[in-house]
Amino acid sequence: MVGRDFEMKNLSHTRLFGAFLANHAIKDSVCFLHGGEGCKTKTQYHLVNHDWFEESHNRRIWTDIKDVDIIEGSTDRLEGVAGTWLEKRKPAIAFVLSVTFIEVAGEDIAGSVSKLDKTHPCPVRHIPCSGFSGDMFDGYLSVIKHLCRNVDWETEPEAGTVNIIGHFFDRYEEDRFEDVREMKRLLADIGLTTKAVMLEGSSFADLMEARQAEYNIVLPTAHSFSAELADLSGRPSILADLPLGVFGTGQFLATVAKATGRWNQPTRDYLNDRQKQTVRSLAPMIEKLNTGEESWTAAVFADVPLAAAIFAYLRDIGIEPLLVGLLDRGKNSKERFEAAVGRLDRAGDRPDHVLLVDPTRSELVNEYAGMTKAPDLLFGSTVEIQNCKSFGSNPVEIGFPSYSRHGLF
Repeated sequence: MVGRDFEMKNLSHTRLFGAFLANHAIKDSVCFLHGGEGCKTKTQYHLVNHDWFEESHNRRIWTDIKDVDIIEGSTDRLEGVAGTWLEKRKPAIAFVLSVTFIEVAGEDIAGSVSKLDKTHPCPVRHIPCSGFSGDMFDGYLSVIKHLCRNVDWETEPEAGTVNIIGHFFDRYEEDRFEDVREMKRLLADIGLTTKAVMLEGSSFADLMEARQAEYNIVLPTAHSFSAELADLSGRPSILADLPLGVFGTGQFLATVAKATGRWNQPTRDYLNDRQKQTVRSLAPMIEKLNTGEESWTAAVFADVPLAAAIFAYLRDIGIEPLLVGLLDRGKNSKERFEAAVGRLDRAGDRPDHVLLVDPTRSELVNEYAGMTKAPDLLFGSTVEIQNCKSFGSNPVEIGFPSYSRHGLF
Protein backbone atom coordinates (compact mmCIF):
# COMPACT_ATOMS: atom_id res chain seq x y z
CA MET A 1 0.00 0.00 0.00
CA VAL A 2 2.90 2.33 0.71
CA GLY A 3 4.12 1.91 -2.86
CA ARG A 4 0.68 2.76 -4.24
CA ASP A 5 0.56 5.91 -2.12
CA PHE A 6 3.62 7.24 -3.93
CA GLU A 7 2.66 6.12 -7.42
CA MET A 8 1.30 8.61 -9.97
CA LYS A 9 -2.49 8.71 -10.01
CA ASN A 10 -4.33 9.20 -13.27
CA LEU A 11 -5.99 12.36 -11.98
CA SER A 12 -2.97 13.94 -10.30
CA HIS A 13 -4.33 17.50 -10.09
CA THR A 14 -4.77 18.80 -6.55
CA ARG A 15 -6.87 21.46 -4.83
CA LEU A 16 -4.36 24.10 -5.98
CA PHE A 17 -4.97 23.47 -9.65
CA GLY A 18 -8.73 23.15 -9.19
CA ALA A 19 -8.94 26.54 -7.48
CA PHE A 20 -6.77 28.08 -10.22
CA LEU A 21 -8.97 26.48 -12.89
CA ALA A 22 -12.10 27.94 -11.26
CA ASN A 23 -10.43 31.34 -10.96
CA HIS A 24 -9.68 31.20 -14.68
CA ALA A 25 -13.41 30.61 -15.33
CA ILE A 26 -14.16 34.10 -13.93
CA LYS A 27 -13.21 36.70 -16.54
CA ASP A 28 -12.18 39.53 -14.19
CA SER A 29 -10.73 37.57 -11.29
CA VAL A 30 -7.10 37.08 -10.30
CA CYS A 31 -5.51 34.60 -7.92
CA PHE A 32 -2.29 34.88 -5.95
CA LEU A 33 -0.28 31.68 -5.66
CA HIS A 34 1.35 31.98 -2.26
CA GLY A 35 4.15 29.50 -2.74
CA GLY A 36 7.44 28.91 -4.52
CA GLU A 37 8.56 29.43 -8.08
CA GLY A 38 7.57 25.92 -9.18
CA CYS A 39 3.93 26.27 -8.12
CA LYS A 40 3.11 28.69 -10.95
CA THR A 41 4.43 26.19 -13.50
CA LYS A 42 2.37 23.37 -12.01
CA THR A 43 -0.79 25.40 -12.57
CA GLN A 44 -0.09 27.38 -15.71
CA TYR A 45 1.33 24.56 -17.83
CA HIS A 46 -1.94 22.61 -17.81
CA LEU A 47 -4.02 25.51 -19.10
CA VAL A 48 -1.97 26.82 -22.01
CA ASN A 49 -3.82 24.47 -24.38
CA HIS A 50 -7.25 25.31 -22.98
CA ASP A 51 -7.49 29.07 -22.52
CA TRP A 52 -8.53 29.95 -26.11
CA PHE A 53 -6.60 33.27 -25.99
CA GLU A 54 -8.07 34.13 -22.60
CA GLU A 55 -4.46 34.21 -21.35
CA SER A 56 -4.64 32.22 -18.14
CA HIS A 57 -1.13 33.38 -17.16
CA ASN A 58 -2.55 36.89 -16.72
CA ARG A 59 -5.09 35.64 -14.18
CA ARG A 60 -2.53 34.62 -11.56
CA ILE A 61 0.34 36.23 -9.71
CA TRP A 62 2.82 34.34 -7.56
CA THR A 63 4.58 35.51 -4.41
CA ASP A 64 7.72 33.42 -5.13
CA ILE A 65 8.51 32.37 -1.56
CA LYS A 66 12.17 31.56 -0.80
CA ASP A 67 13.68 29.51 2.05
CA VAL A 68 14.36 32.63 4.09
CA ASP A 69 10.69 33.60 3.89
CA ILE A 70 9.76 30.28 5.46
CA ILE A 71 12.21 30.90 8.29
CA GLU A 72 11.35 34.54 8.90
CA GLY A 73 7.69 34.40 7.90
CA SER A 74 5.97 34.96 4.57
CA THR A 75 2.93 37.04 5.49
CA ASP A 76 4.68 40.40 4.97
CA ARG A 77 5.66 39.33 1.47
CA LEU A 78 2.13 38.14 0.74
CA GLU A 79 0.59 41.41 1.89
CA GLY A 80 3.16 43.45 -0.05
CA VAL A 81 2.92 41.56 -3.33
CA ALA A 82 -0.85 41.15 -3.23
CA GLY A 83 -1.42 44.75 -2.15
CA THR A 84 0.71 46.10 -5.00
CA TRP A 85 -0.96 43.97 -7.67
CA LEU A 86 -4.48 44.55 -6.39
CA GLU A 87 -3.84 48.25 -6.96
CA LYS A 88 -2.42 47.64 -10.45
CA ARG A 89 -4.87 45.05 -11.72
CA LYS A 90 -8.07 46.20 -9.98
CA PRO A 91 -9.81 42.80 -10.26
CA ALA A 92 -13.46 42.28 -9.41
CA ILE A 93 -12.51 39.52 -6.94
CA ALA A 94 -9.21 37.94 -5.87
CA PHE A 95 -8.22 34.62 -4.31
CA VAL A 96 -5.10 33.74 -2.33
CA LEU A 97 -4.13 30.08 -2.79
CA SER A 98 -1.68 28.91 -0.16
CA VAL A 99 0.33 25.77 -1.00
CA THR A 100 1.24 22.84 1.23
CA PHE A 101 4.52 24.01 2.71
CA ILE A 102 2.96 27.37 3.58
CA GLU A 103 0.02 25.66 5.26
CA VAL A 104 2.15 23.32 7.36
CA ALA A 105 4.33 26.25 8.51
CA GLY A 106 1.36 27.43 10.58
CA GLU A 107 1.42 31.10 9.62
CA ASP A 108 -1.71 33.23 9.88
CA ILE A 109 -2.39 33.45 6.16
CA ALA A 110 -6.12 33.91 6.80
CA GLY A 111 -5.32 36.97 8.92
CA SER A 112 -3.22 38.52 6.15
CA VAL A 113 -5.93 37.88 3.58
CA SER A 114 -8.48 39.45 5.91
CA LYS A 115 -6.31 42.60 6.05
CA LEU A 116 -6.14 42.72 2.26
CA ASP A 117 -9.89 42.25 2.04
CA LYS A 118 -10.52 45.18 4.38
CA THR A 119 -8.10 47.56 2.68
CA HIS A 120 -9.04 46.98 -0.98
CA PRO A 121 -12.32 47.55 -2.81
CA CYS A 122 -12.66 44.03 -4.22
CA PRO A 123 -13.35 40.89 -2.15
CA VAL A 124 -10.14 38.99 -1.34
CA ARG A 125 -10.63 35.36 -0.26
CA HIS A 126 -8.26 32.71 1.10
CA ILE A 127 -8.30 29.09 -0.14
CA PRO A 128 -5.93 26.66 1.62
CA CYS A 129 -4.57 24.27 -1.01
CA SER A 130 -2.67 21.55 0.82
CA GLY A 131 -1.72 18.85 -1.66
CA PHE A 132 -2.23 15.96 0.74
CA SER A 133 -6.02 16.32 0.91
CA GLY A 134 -8.77 16.68 -1.66
CA ASP A 135 -8.42 16.96 -5.43
CA MET A 136 -9.09 19.27 -8.35
CA PHE A 137 -12.86 19.21 -7.83
CA ASP A 138 -12.52 20.19 -4.15
CA GLY A 139 -10.44 23.21 -5.10
CA TYR A 140 -12.91 24.15 -7.83
CA LEU A 141 -15.84 23.93 -5.41
CA SER A 142 -13.98 26.10 -2.87
CA VAL A 143 -14.10 29.01 -5.32
CA ILE A 144 -17.80 28.45 -6.01
CA LYS A 145 -18.51 28.48 -2.27
CA HIS A 146 -16.80 31.85 -1.86
CA LEU A 147 -18.74 33.26 -4.81
CA CYS A 148 -22.04 32.10 -3.33
CA ARG A 149 -21.14 33.64 0.02
CA ASN A 150 -20.57 36.95 -1.73
CA VAL A 151 -24.05 37.05 -3.34
CA ASP A 152 -26.60 39.46 -1.88
CA TRP A 153 -29.24 36.85 -1.17
CA GLU A 154 -31.45 39.42 0.57
CA THR A 155 -32.64 40.50 -2.89
CA GLU A 156 -36.22 39.56 -3.68
CA PRO A 157 -36.07 36.72 -6.25
CA GLU A 158 -37.84 36.82 -9.61
CA ALA A 159 -40.44 34.12 -10.20
CA GLY A 160 -39.50 31.41 -12.68
CA THR A 161 -35.73 31.94 -12.45
CA VAL A 162 -32.90 29.57 -11.55
CA ASN A 163 -29.15 29.40 -11.03
CA ILE A 164 -26.97 26.47 -12.04
CA ILE A 165 -24.40 25.81 -9.32
CA GLY A 166 -21.49 23.42 -9.79
CA HIS A 167 -20.99 23.43 -13.56
CA PHE A 168 -17.40 22.35 -14.25
CA PHE A 169 -16.23 24.89 -16.86
CA ASP A 170 -12.66 23.91 -17.67
CA ARG A 171 -11.96 25.18 -21.19
CA TYR A 172 -12.59 28.39 -23.14
CA GLU A 173 -13.67 26.39 -26.16
CA GLU A 174 -16.89 26.37 -28.13
CA ASP A 175 -17.99 22.93 -26.95
CA ARG A 176 -17.96 24.12 -23.34
CA PHE A 177 -19.89 27.31 -24.11
CA GLU A 178 -22.41 25.20 -26.03
CA ASP A 179 -22.90 22.99 -22.95
CA VAL A 180 -24.00 26.09 -21.03
CA ARG A 181 -26.20 27.40 -23.84
CA GLU A 182 -27.91 24.03 -24.17
CA MET A 183 -28.68 23.83 -20.44
CA LYS A 184 -30.19 27.30 -20.60
CA ARG A 185 -32.26 26.36 -23.67
CA LEU A 186 -33.57 23.21 -22.03
CA LEU A 187 -34.61 25.11 -18.92
CA ALA A 188 -36.23 27.84 -21.03
CA ASP A 189 -38.30 25.15 -22.75
CA ILE A 190 -39.99 24.36 -19.43
CA GLY A 191 -40.47 28.05 -18.60
CA LEU A 192 -37.37 28.81 -16.53
CA THR A 193 -34.89 31.67 -17.04
CA THR A 194 -31.28 31.09 -15.96
CA LYS A 195 -29.72 33.97 -14.04
CA ALA A 196 -26.21 32.71 -13.25
CA VAL A 197 -24.11 29.64 -13.98
CA MET A 198 -21.25 28.90 -11.59
CA LEU A 199 -19.09 28.58 -13.57
CA GLU A 200 -19.28 29.49 -17.26
CA GLY A 201 -16.43 31.89 -18.09
CA SER A 202 -18.49 34.99 -17.25
CA SER A 203 -17.66 38.08 -15.18
CA PHE A 204 -17.94 38.45 -11.42
CA ALA A 205 -20.84 40.89 -11.84
CA ASP A 206 -22.70 38.34 -14.00
CA LEU A 207 -22.22 35.69 -11.31
CA MET A 208 -23.62 38.04 -8.66
CA GLU A 209 -26.89 38.11 -10.65
CA ALA A 210 -27.54 34.83 -8.82
CA ARG A 211 -29.27 36.97 -6.22
CA GLN A 212 -32.28 37.35 -8.54
CA ALA A 213 -32.98 33.62 -8.92
CA GLU A 214 -35.79 31.77 -7.19
CA TYR A 215 -34.09 28.34 -7.15
CA ASN A 216 -30.57 26.91 -7.19
CA ILE A 217 -30.07 23.85 -9.40
CA VAL A 218 -27.08 22.06 -7.87
CA LEU A 219 -25.02 19.81 -10.14
CA PRO A 220 -22.99 16.91 -8.70
CA THR A 221 -19.72 18.84 -8.30
CA ALA A 222 -21.51 20.96 -5.68
CA HIS A 223 -23.88 18.40 -4.13
CA SER A 224 -21.95 18.44 -0.85
CA PHE A 225 -22.58 22.19 -0.63
CA SER A 226 -26.33 22.02 -1.28
CA ALA A 227 -27.58 22.15 2.32
CA GLU A 228 -25.28 25.06 3.23
CA LEU A 229 -26.29 26.85 0.04
CA ALA A 230 -29.99 26.51 0.90
CA ASP A 231 -29.37 27.98 4.37
CA LEU A 232 -27.13 30.72 2.97
CA SER A 233 -29.37 31.77 0.09
CA GLY A 234 -32.83 31.12 1.50
CA ARG A 235 -33.60 29.42 -1.83
CA PRO A 236 -34.34 25.73 -2.35
CA SER A 237 -31.44 23.61 -3.61
CA ILE A 238 -32.51 21.24 -6.40
CA LEU A 239 -30.04 18.34 -6.57
CA ALA A 240 -29.69 17.08 -10.12
CA ASP A 241 -27.51 14.69 -12.10
CA LEU A 242 -25.74 15.81 -15.26
CA PRO A 243 -28.08 16.44 -18.23
CA LEU A 244 -26.30 13.95 -20.49
CA GLY A 245 -27.84 11.26 -22.68
CA VAL A 246 -31.46 10.74 -23.67
CA PHE A 247 -32.79 9.46 -20.37
CA GLY A 248 -30.34 11.50 -18.26
CA THR A 249 -31.39 14.78 -19.86
CA GLY A 250 -35.04 13.88 -19.39
CA GLN A 251 -34.40 13.05 -15.75
CA PHE A 252 -32.63 16.38 -15.24
CA LEU A 253 -35.58 18.33 -16.61
CA ALA A 254 -38.15 16.22 -14.77
CA THR A 255 -36.30 16.75 -11.47
CA VAL A 256 -36.19 20.51 -12.00
CA ALA A 257 -39.79 20.69 -13.22
CA LYS A 258 -41.10 18.81 -10.18
CA ALA A 259 -39.11 20.98 -7.75
CA THR A 260 -40.26 24.25 -9.36
CA GLY A 261 -43.94 23.34 -9.71
CA ARG A 262 -43.77 22.86 -13.47
CA TRP A 263 -44.44 19.11 -13.63
CA ASN A 264 -47.62 19.38 -15.66
CA GLN A 265 -49.04 17.85 -18.83
CA PRO A 266 -47.41 20.36 -21.22
CA THR A 267 -44.00 19.64 -19.66
CA ARG A 268 -44.52 15.87 -19.85
CA ASP A 269 -45.64 16.17 -23.48
CA TYR A 270 -42.60 18.29 -24.29
CA LEU A 271 -40.23 15.74 -22.72
CA ASN A 272 -41.88 12.83 -24.51
CA ASP A 273 -41.70 14.62 -27.87
CA ARG A 274 -38.05 15.62 -27.43
CA GLN A 275 -37.03 12.13 -26.34
CA LYS A 276 -38.83 10.56 -29.32
CA GLN A 277 -37.11 12.98 -31.71
CA THR A 278 -33.73 12.20 -30.21
CA VAL A 279 -34.27 8.44 -30.32
CA ARG A 280 -35.28 8.69 -33.99
CA SER A 281 -32.07 10.60 -34.72
CA LEU A 282 -29.97 8.01 -32.89
CA ALA A 283 -31.76 4.99 -34.35
CA PRO A 284 -29.47 4.48 -37.40
CA MET A 285 -26.39 4.54 -35.18
CA ILE A 286 -27.95 2.20 -32.61
CA GLU A 287 -28.99 -0.22 -35.35
CA LYS A 288 -25.48 -0.27 -36.79
CA LEU A 289 -23.94 -0.81 -33.34
CA ASN A 290 -26.14 -3.81 -32.71
CA THR A 291 -25.99 -5.65 -36.06
CA GLY A 292 -22.85 -7.64 -35.24
CA GLU A 293 -22.64 -10.91 -33.37
CA GLU A 294 -21.23 -9.17 -30.30
CA SER A 295 -22.26 -5.93 -28.62
CA TRP A 296 -19.88 -3.01 -28.77
CA THR A 297 -17.96 -2.47 -25.54
CA ALA A 298 -16.36 0.53 -23.86
CA ALA A 299 -14.02 1.67 -21.11
CA VAL A 300 -14.93 4.89 -19.30
CA PHE A 301 -12.52 7.00 -17.23
CA ALA A 302 -13.92 10.14 -15.59
CA ASP A 303 -14.97 11.75 -12.32
CA VAL A 304 -17.93 10.04 -10.64
CA PRO A 305 -20.80 12.19 -12.04
CA LEU A 306 -19.51 12.16 -15.62
CA ALA A 307 -18.60 8.46 -15.49
CA ALA A 308 -22.10 7.56 -14.28
CA ALA A 309 -23.81 9.71 -16.92
CA ILE A 310 -21.74 8.26 -19.76
CA PHE A 311 -22.16 4.72 -18.41
CA ALA A 312 -25.94 5.10 -18.48
CA TYR A 313 -25.96 6.74 -21.91
CA LEU A 314 -23.84 3.96 -23.40
CA ARG A 315 -26.26 1.42 -22.00
CA ASP A 316 -29.13 3.40 -23.60
CA ILE A 317 -27.63 2.93 -27.06
CA GLY A 318 -26.56 -0.71 -26.61
CA ILE A 319 -22.86 -0.33 -25.78
CA GLU A 320 -21.66 -2.27 -22.74
CA PRO A 321 -19.15 -0.47 -20.46
CA LEU A 322 -16.80 -3.24 -19.25
CA LEU A 323 -14.24 -1.10 -17.42
CA VAL A 324 -14.87 2.07 -15.41
CA GLY A 325 -12.22 4.18 -13.71
CA LEU A 326 -13.42 6.77 -11.17
CA LEU A 327 -10.75 9.45 -11.22
CA ASP A 328 -11.77 11.91 -8.51
CA ARG A 329 -10.86 11.36 -4.88
CA GLY A 330 -14.13 12.21 -3.19
CA LYS A 331 -15.50 10.15 -0.34
CA ASN A 332 -17.50 6.99 -1.09
CA SER A 333 -16.75 7.15 -4.83
CA LYS A 334 -18.03 3.64 -5.51
CA GLU A 335 -21.27 4.20 -3.60
CA ARG A 336 -21.88 7.57 -5.28
CA PHE A 337 -21.25 6.05 -8.70
CA GLU A 338 -23.64 3.16 -8.12
CA ALA A 339 -26.31 5.49 -6.75
CA ALA A 340 -26.02 7.80 -9.79
CA VAL A 341 -26.10 4.87 -12.23
CA GLY A 342 -29.15 3.54 -10.39
CA ARG A 343 -30.94 6.83 -11.10
CA LEU A 344 -29.79 7.11 -14.73
CA ASP A 345 -29.53 3.57 -16.14
CA ARG A 346 -32.90 2.20 -17.23
CA ALA A 347 -31.50 -0.57 -19.47
CA GLY A 348 -32.12 -3.33 -16.93
CA ASP A 349 -29.64 -5.83 -15.50
CA ARG A 350 -26.10 -4.60 -15.88
CA PRO A 351 -23.27 -6.81 -17.11
CA ASP A 352 -20.25 -7.52 -14.98
CA HIS A 353 -17.81 -4.65 -15.18
CA VAL A 354 -14.53 -3.79 -13.49
CA LEU A 355 -14.66 -0.67 -11.32
CA LEU A 356 -11.38 1.08 -10.46
CA VAL A 357 -11.45 3.78 -7.77
CA ASP A 358 -8.76 6.49 -7.96
CA PRO A 359 -6.50 4.21 -10.02
CA THR A 360 -2.78 4.63 -10.43
CA ARG A 361 -1.50 4.60 -13.98
CA SER A 362 -0.04 1.12 -13.65
CA GLU A 363 -3.32 -0.24 -12.23
CA LEU A 364 -5.22 1.20 -15.16
CA VAL A 365 -2.81 -0.13 -17.80
CA ASN A 366 -2.52 -3.55 -16.13
CA GLU A 367 -6.31 -3.92 -15.94
CA TYR A 368 -6.60 -2.98 -19.60
CA ALA A 369 -3.85 -5.40 -20.59
CA GLY A 370 -5.50 -8.24 -18.69
CA MET A 371 -8.75 -8.07 -20.64
CA THR A 372 -9.42 -10.85 -23.17
CA LYS A 373 -10.29 -8.23 -25.76
CA ALA A 374 -9.72 -4.50 -25.51
CA PRO A 375 -12.95 -2.44 -25.43
CA ASP A 376 -14.05 -1.03 -28.78
CA LEU A 377 -14.25 2.50 -27.37
CA LEU A 378 -12.25 4.34 -24.74
CA PHE A 379 -13.82 7.39 -23.12
CA GLY A 380 -11.24 9.39 -21.20
CA SER A 381 -9.00 12.42 -21.05
CA THR A 382 -5.75 12.80 -22.95
CA VAL A 383 -4.00 10.98 -20.10
CA GLU A 384 -6.02 7.75 -20.34
CA ILE A 385 -5.96 7.82 -24.14
CA GLN A 386 -2.16 8.05 -24.13
CA ASN A 387 -1.82 5.41 -21.39
CA CYS A 388 -3.87 2.86 -23.35
CA LYS A 389 -3.00 3.91 -26.90
CA SER A 390 -1.21 0.65 -27.70
CA PHE A 391 -4.31 -1.48 -26.99
CA GLY A 392 -6.19 -0.26 -30.06
CA SER A 393 -9.45 1.09 -28.61
CA ASN A 394 -11.07 3.93 -30.52
CA PRO A 395 -10.65 7.03 -28.31
CA VAL A 396 -13.38 9.53 -27.42
CA GLU A 397 -11.75 12.41 -25.57
CA ILE A 398 -13.69 13.75 -22.57
CA GLY A 399 -12.86 15.51 -19.33
CA PHE A 400 -9.71 17.43 -18.46
CA PRO A 401 -7.19 17.65 -20.02
CA SER A 402 -8.44 17.23 -23.59
CA TYR A 403 -5.55 18.37 -25.77
CA SER A 404 -7.06 17.17 -29.05
CA ARG A 405 -10.44 18.89 -28.77
CA HIS A 406 -9.49 22.14 -30.47
CA GLY A 407 -10.53 23.69 -33.75
CA LEU A 408 -11.85 26.76 -35.45
CA PHE A 409 -15.60 27.25 -35.49
